[in-house]
Amino acid sequence: MASNIFAMKISGLESGAGRIMIRRSSLDELPGLMAISQAAIYAARWTEQQWRDIFHTQNPPRLAWTAWEVIGSLDGPTLAPTGANAAAAVPSATGAADSSGPRAASPRAVGFLVAQCGGAEWELENMAVLPAVRRRGAGLALLVALLAEARTRGAERILLEVRPSNQAAICLYGQGGFELLARRLGYYRDPVEDALIMVHVL
Repeated sequence: MASNIFAMKISGLESGAGRIMIRRSSLDELPGLMAISQAAIYAARWTEQQWRDIFHTQNPPRLAWTAWEVIGSLDGPTLAPTGANAAAAVPSATGAADSSGPRAASPRAVGFLVAQCGGAEWELENMAVLPAVRRRGAGLALLVALLAEARTRGAERILLEVRPSNQAAICLYGQGGFELLARRLGYYRDPVEDALIMVHVL
């Protein structure tokens, strides 16, 4: 199977080198995932139970990934989160969670992606990145993780729906290899808007 952890070097951080780390989400991260969703204008507004169903049910089967912004060196033995993220520690290469040593890094959850993953056709259901850390590679890294897993599991294509007004997301999906497939009239509410259906053929 594809690796659950991806790394992408990013720039523009005030405190030294930073990286985006992508890994599969866990139930422990639920409060942070919901907070990111609330902070993002275009994210789907799911209830807590809908979020929990991602981890507890397989009807439909879903996968979720979390993007972590890591400040500090990735060469050290561990990546140790602080504060609210302490329960969702990013594992080291050995699987341990130890903040000792001068090279330990401090990650925080900054984005997520959720996709239905049954059969040949997958669907990107929900995705968001905190406004303050956009354009640093988190969104593209999440798409890279999704595409890698879909190819590994034998998917043939991935579909998504997006508001035409969400030009930033449309541009990102284009960078990830998605193309316009169709337009669904009056699909969205609050406010009413069409949906663009985009597809990535694997």
